[in-house]
Amino acid sequence: MAAWLALMSQESCWFCFTNPDIQKQLLLSIGDYSYITLAKGGLVKDHLLIIPMEHVPASINLSESSAKEIQHYKDALVEYLHNQDQDVIFFERNFKSPHLQIQIVPIPRCKPSGIKETIFKFASSEGLEFTELSKFSVLKQVVPSKKSYFYVEIVINGKYSGKLLHIIEGNFPLQFGRMMLASKAILNIPNRIDWKECKMSPDEELQAAEYFRENFKQYDFTKK
Repeated sequence: MAAWLALMSQESCWFCFTNPDIQKQLLLSIGDYSYITLAKGGLVKDHLLIIPMEHVPASINLSESSAKEIQHYKDALVEYLHNQDQDVIFFERNFKSPHLQIQIVPIPRCKPSGIKETIFKFASSEGLEFTELSKFSVLKQVVPSKKSYFYVEIVINGKYSGKLLHIIEGNFPLQFGRMMLASKAILNIPNRIDWKECKMSPDEELQAAEYFRENFKQYDFTKK
């Protein structure tokens, strides 16, 4: 019974690449173990998702091959966005989400200490506490067994500049990542917290995807 339920879960999963209903117009790059897609109802232009082919809930559950390829994608996106004069926030919510999504949100150039302090302050206003990890830390070695978490990586001027972790105890706002980035101190777009209010038409999605693919192709290792 458990195996049957797991199979049903994967077949109906929005993010499983084998789902026949996957929204192909959003796909941007397809690797061996993961893929990049436009975020549905993105906060900003080039709000992206990196999604593993394997059906796992968190990055700490990834196979070595998947984790390596996803890091390759992250590095390529950092380089691409750096050349677009953008810094980057990666975030992951391992809570009430059966399939891992690493979200990539470009942000205007900012000071490393400034963005960290802003995130700490916003989290505190929501009654949440983040811990800054060392740059050498490995997430799966830091997260306690069977604990859910919210994880942020900050990239400034093309360099990884901070790792922030919140261990989830009890309830957690599912849209915290969007709330945090849409706040006045970061992107100042509070009207875009709800992704359903930001959806593009199918034609707009196609145009956005084509534009990204064309501009990203020189950074896309799957095309080399």
